[in-house]
Amino acid sequence: MLPLQFLLTSTLSALILHFLLHFKYEIGLLDKPNQRKVHLSIKACSGGIALYLAFMMMNISLQSDHLPKTFLLCASGIFLMGLWDDYRPLSALLRLFWQLSLAAIIAFPLAENPALTPGLLFLQHLPFPLVWMLFTLFIVASTNAFNLMDGIDGLAGSLALVVMACLAFCLFLVNDMQAALLMLAMMAALVPFLSLNWAPSKIFMGDSGSMLLGFTIAYGGLRLVQGPMAPVEAYYFQVAVGCFSLPVMDMLRVFGQRMLKGNSPLKPDKTHLHHILLKYINVPQATLTIVAFQSLCILMCMLLQDFSHWFAILSLVGLYFSMIWTIKRCFQPLASAGPKINTNKKQTVENAKYSEIQPFIPNK
Repeated sequence: MLPLQFLLTSTLSALILHFLLHFKYEIGLLDKPNQRKVHLSIKACSGGIALYLAFMMMNISLQSDHLPKTFLLCASGIFLMGLWDDYRPLSALLRLFWQLSLAAIIAFPLAENPALTPGLLFLQHLPFPLVWMLFTLFIVASTNAFNLMDGIDGLAGSLALVVMACLAFCLFLVNDMQAALLMLAMMAALVPFLSLNWAPSKIFMGDSGSMLLGFTIAYGGLRLVQGPMAPVEAYYFQVAVGCFSLPVMDMLRVFGQRMLKGNSPLKPDKTHLHHILLKYINVPQATLTIVAFQSLCILMCMLLQDFSHWFAILSLVGLYFSMIWTIKRCFQPLASAGPKINTNKKQTVENAKYSEIQPFIPNK
């Protein structure tokens, strides 16, 4: 029954995506090129609509008797906020308030659970309001971390697919079927989207899709280590650390660099990991490199299960900054080799294959 539901969800997602592409100008959800963006032509950014609708339909059909109503309502709120932001950009403070409110609702029952997984044992000495606040901040951080990774074709969706596959497998092992089915439902909706989002992309997921992904993944991670089936072995906590390591580390590094320069951490720039990679390789190569690194982080945490959690976290941080240092120091000669997407918009005709129809050349 489950494979059939997966196939039907993917089919529904594909049909909605093609409808959104066909009527993209009428719908009006368009992402136009500018000096910060890699794409050189107008793209539809309505993919999040297909993800949300297919995701909801699979959950309703699979879990009608045990539907996680609170989570699905909050996920709907995150989706609607992202959709509104795609149509008419919201202020950063309004988005943060909205995210905190919805995250607090789903974090409340998880923070109440007294069965703490190894790695979270220090929380038992903290008052409930503080634990609730920490879980809420984690959900908001994850939501925004995956949103910020949605910078090049195929990246956010591919990262989410790897992370959700890992979480779904672990949730099945600990017998949390409800949360595992949430991960599978989103994966089913995501597969056809990736076929249209891989370079050269035809459609983006927009903030509605990337925030929905981050919100869902954060909930799955908390359910693994602090859900109704907790406590679980320390191994699962380290797997969860590996799943969230790359997006969160990249977000914290970028925010820290902005503040050190005296800028707001929310001020956009081109210092994310995918921006660094695009100076040396093209978009598909950058996406595969980051996804491979995310997979390596998860594998590394699995292999370090006999070590302390802090040792695993410090090892991941060291690996992340070593990767950036290696790229900047050792890969410099590759900057002029081969066709690639150029982030400064000096796009040549040879590289126009990465734009949808015709390259968009900004006015000087």
